[in-house]
Amino acid sequence: MSSGRALDVGCGLGEFMAQLREVGFDVNGIDGEAEQVRQVRQAGFEARVINFENPLPVVDASFDLITCLEVIEHVALAENFLKEMSRVLTVNGYIVLSTPNFSCWQNRIRYLFGIGPVNEGIHLRFFTQRRLEEAMMKAGLKIVGRASFGPFTGLNLLLRKFGRQPKNWIVPRSIEGMFAEHLVYLGKKMR
Repeated sequence: MSSGRALDVGCGLGEFMAQLREVGFDVNGIDGEAEQVRQVRQAGFEARVINFENPLPVVDASFDLITCLEVIEHVALAENFLKEMSRVLTVNGYIVLSTPNFSCWQNRIRYLFGIGPVNEGIHLRFFTQRRLEEAMMKAGLKIVGRASFGPFTGLNLLLRKFGRQPKNWIVPRSIEGMFAEHLVYLGKKMR
């Protein structure tokens, strides 16, 4: 899919919106931060401020693609939020969703030492592979692709020692729950 209507949920400053427009999408954005929405509008995009805890102010089946990258963990009523995103997708529309994996081995070790996961912002929800899969299924979304990733831990120690950039790898589904630091799913609306 490289055209149609797209909604960037948690659009930030519109960087991903620009990429979607470049490949042919008519793109809109929503975000909880008024200043970011103001800047996105100045860049020439349609965007509005919303409260993610409320129903999305969007007509049913309005979008062919939704992107929601590193947002759902900041929403207390995440299951309702996911159902709302499904509601505004067209049948056979797609959602690209990413969130930190609460159960990855790095987080488990951090908790053993009383540190907790490394977070950006305040996380209200903590997803595991199984929990996110179940929530997507209940929202009427079938997972049709995955690109969950995690660090090459041993290799990254060496790379950092020699001043190089750390690397990530796409984690197979069979070990995703333990080794993926971030869950990245492609969902398709089935009903």
